[in-house]
Amino acid sequence: MLRSRPVVLVKVALGLALAASLAIIFVPTGRGETISVDSTGSTEVVSSSRTLIEQGGIWVVALLTVPVVLCAVALTVAESESRRRWWVGLATTMTAGALVAAASIGLAYLPAAAALWAAVVVAR
Repeated sequence: MLRSRPVVLVKVALGLALAASLAIIFVPTGRGETISVDSTGSTEVVSSSRTLIEQGGIWVVALLTVPVVLCAVALTVAESESRRRWWVGLATTMTAGALVAAASIGLAYLPAAAALWAAVVVAR
């Protein structure tokens, strides 16, 4: 039954992870300013912003798919007899990854990890 409360929570986790990844990809995360002075002494300041892909390259997308894939796997095993064990492992992995990467992008994935943990608790 793919409409049970735990499965709905896993779907919420998937949506949150996907939203976090898309936001991290498309929302500007870096700012910079270039100041130039010409021979007459006039100053020009140019402000710019960059997305995470512009800063780190396209390989960043591969890293940002990991939390989404973890949540997708959680949804795929929803009908399995051992779904709760899978969900505990996936929620643990998601939480650990979010905490390890907390200094940069990890905190964005804590709501998805919390939704996975909620699915584990409700699935008892």
